[in-house]
Amino acid sequence: MERKYVILLMLTIMILGIITIYSASYVYAYRSNSKVSTDSFINKHLLYLVVGILLMIIFSVVNYNFYKNLLRAFYILLFALLIFTKVYGVFMGYSAARWIKIGEFSFQITEFVKIFIIYYIADYIASNRLKISRFYIGMVRPIAYISPLLLAVFIEPDLGTTIIIFFVTVTMLFIAGAKKRHILYVSIGLLLVVIVVSATFFPYQWERFFHSHTNEQVINGETGIGSGGIIGKGIGKGAEKYVMTQSFTDFIFVTFGEEFGMIGLILILLCYWALFYYILINVRFIMDEFGRFYMIGFALYLFLQVLINISGVLAITPMKGLTVPLLSYGGSSTIATLIGFGIALNIIKNTARLPQ
Repeated sequence: MERKYVILLMLTIMILGIITIYSASYVYAYRSNSKVSTDSFINKHLLYLVVGILLMIIFSVVNYNFYKNLLRAFYILLFALLIFTKVYGVFMGYSAARWIKIGEFSFQITEFVKIFIIYYIADYIASNRLKISRFYIGMVRPIAYISPLLLAVFIEPDLGTTIIIFFVTVTMLFIAGAKKRHILYVSIGLLLVVIVVSATFFPYQWERFFHSHTNEQVINGETGIGSGGIIGKGIGKGAEKYVMTQSFTDFIFVTFGEEFGMIGLILILLCYWALFYYILINVRFIMDEFGRFYMIGFALYLFLQVLINISGVLAITPMKGLTVPLLSYGGSSTIATLIGFGIALNIIKNTARLPQ
């Protein structure tokens, strides 16, 4: 039964995303290049959704244990693509080397890295469940394994994704039985490394951290959400999308809040809360260790993406350039998230379950 609720909530969020993306993207398309069709972004988003849904169906049908034998191959492929992305970005002169562009399409490999690491850590926990309390087994070994991927993501630079991956990883290990002091030792060590590297090579990250409230996009975002009032201005009638450049990607909550109002924002957040609930409610009844921890990690990933994005929009925390799963425009994010859902649906369907 939970599968039906999860799918229904996903479809609801995706439909609201389509409406909001079209409302904001046609303005940006016309303003940035009058020769480009105003439907270009929504057409690409619909294509991403179709590809993502097809992959979700495949991953929901093929038994989730099948991919465990391919983890090393996936690791090498993703690491190679991350390095290629950095080299490609430097060669092209991009300040942030996060995308590989092929024609009109661009791909962000870090989105797929998130799902891969959740899958890997869940498999690692299942294989070492009784030894997780040991410092080497519970922290050193899994962190050492994912560190090359984390480093490759960090130097793109993509600090937001690095934080999410690390936080999801250590939370999964903590729930599995890793000791608090072990997590603290490793976290402090890595934090010091991040601070030194960030301050030396990416000083703008500190500028963003201390002065996020003065960011023009954030100011426009607060204005947009506030002007939406209780019931919103109506679909297509928002004003801030005319001055914001990310009104259908990182700042889609602004467009949504302005046009659907506070009621709309509450309802979409309730949809996400229900989605987390129906994913996590299965954890209590799934007998397979891997299945339980994958569901925990995936739900935590979704929760953090939404939380960090809306916190950045409201200037509570610095904006990290993270999309809202299934709502924002973003091909790689959409496809990777739907793959993640495919695995989750497969686990719900195929694992042995305790009586409810």
